[in-house]
Amino acid sequence: MTKISFNRLTKDSAQETAAQIFTSPLEFEGSWAISVAQHEPYGDLLISACQMSVKLSSDRLVIKPSMQLLAESL
Repeated sequence: MTKISFNRLTKDSAQETAAQIFTSPLEFEGSWAISVAQHEPYGDLLISACQMSVKLSSDRLVIKPSMQLLAESL
């Protein structure tokens, strides 16, 4: 599973830039595109991509998150 560390992602960023980057994973998590985990208060955020399953049912398209992560951990 690929997990991206928010702290590692923003390591060399200014505080204002890191704050702007912080909101993006939270927005994408709502669309089921990614999963965000935090194991302790104020701890690092671990961001993972989710795989989507797509199928045609009757005459409609059904898209569901499978919650299966796409690749191996870094």
